[in-house]
Amino acid sequence: MHKYLIGAVVIAALAPAAGAGAATPAAHWCRQGDPPLYASADTTCGLAGNVITDYVNVCHELRNCQIRVDSPASRMRYPITCSRRGGRYTGRVYCRDPADTGIWTGFSALI
Repeated sequence: MHKYLIGAVVIAALAPAAGAGAATPAAHWCRQGDPPLYASADTTCGLAGNVITDYVNVCHELRNCQIRVDSPASRMRYPITCSRRGGRYTGRVYCRDPADTGIWTGFSALI
């Protein structure tokens, strides 16, 4: 019993250290809107939300569109290129910074 208790204490002590060096995820979900947005680790949910808002207001139903989007976190304006793949009701929209800064987001074309 003593051997198992020591083993459990060692595992518990190492668990936080193992997670501390883990890489950040490549992408995350922003679920406060409808539809939910899938965004890169470099894209805040505030920026992703502004992308979909500007896409709806400027691009309407265009397959390809360029917009300029404000980031609430960095207070910068980014040029964003959006493209819709698939149908209006079943497709997906992908928007990214053409300068390859790592900023991108994707969402359902049914908006």
